[in-house]
Amino acid sequence: MSRNKSLKTMELDDELDEYDGTEYDDDYDASDEVTAEDKARLQEGVGQVRSILGSSVHIDDKDIEDSLWHYYYDIDKTVNYILRKLSTI
Repeated sequence: MSRNKSLKTMELDDELDEYDGTEYDDDYDASDEVTAEDKARLQEGVGQVRSILGSSVHIDDKDIEDSLWHYYYDIDKTVNYILRKLSTI
């Protein structure tokens, strides 16, 4: 009950005036987290996925890389995801 009372008496304008916007980085880019080792693993994984899928499947390297990153470089899961994704199109 006391929290509700303090929220009701809180001055929102004062709270917002104190916020200077430095808590969040608008220039954050997830690719900053990708190491040289990660890039090498992604390139190797893209090659493996492409060899499994064959030349008849048209998908961007970026989509394969995103899937590899999501599945922690698991080739089988990536191939299954891409095939499911393409079958719904």
